[in-house]
Amino acid sequence: MIKFWTAALLASIFVILGALISGQAGIETLKGLTSFDLFQAVISSIAAALTISVMTFFGLPVSTSQAVVGAIIGIDIINSQLHLAGLSKVFICWFTTPVGGALITMILYKILAFVYNHLKIGLFGSDQLLRTCLIISGSYGAYVLGANNVANVTAVFVGAGTLSISGAALIGGLSIAFGNSYILKAGNGNHRQKVGIT
Repeated sequence: MIKFWTAALLASIFVILGALISGQAGIETLKGLTSFDLFQAVISSIAAALTISVMTFFGLPVSTSQAVVGAIIGIDIINSQLHLAGLSKVFICWFTTPVGGALITMILYKILAFVYNHLKIGLFGSDQLLRTCLIISGSYGAYVLGANNVANVTAVFVGAGTLSISGAALIGGLSIAFGNSYILKAGNGNHRQKVGIT
């Protein structure tokens, strides 16, 4: 729908905005699951990254959040300080998020289908509307990605006292933005080809 670099730029901007504006809550939650020193923060990050890499190699769907929380639980067990209150919040989210996503999808689909089917617009207008909606939804998806996943990358270093929350959000947001741009470019093959935003 749009050119590669436009998609990469929009995704990068909204990932960084999501991390800076809304990433603090996720960082606070994961940081509160255990007490780290810097060595343990590095080990847990490497363990989560290796887990994701191995599962991706075998073509298995993988959640970065679950890999990070699993690594944090490993540190908890080593330190004999499992924080059950924080873990219960995370586990509740893991079960309610798919259900919430399914319900919201069904409701939004019905509402938007009703509105779209009652619009009196031609083919060109319909194409423009769909293009605009795709750009908005892709940008919002990038914002949410930054808000949610920045904690996966940085929370353990905040917990170890190496990064401030705002510094972690900025570093994490920039890292995700650069990673997304690289992956989009690698998957695109030809940067002149038009690709979707996400």
